[in-house]
Amino acid sequence: MNSEVTLDRSFSIGDALIQIIPIVFIILIIVVIVLIVRSSKERRNQLDRIEKKIDELIK
Repeated sequence: MNSEVTLDRSFSIGDALIQIIPIVFIILIIVVIVLIVRSSKERRNQLDRIEKKIDELIK
């Protein structure tokens, strides 16, 4: 009984996708968080400018 064990060492597209998808998902989460923070800062700055203009109009 001479049995040989052969290992398939080929790298398929499916294997690549399985490795790439989680990395892309993590990067997407980071980008979304950064965009939310930037948007929040810009909105706050715009509200501050509007508040100053309203204060000047009231005075």
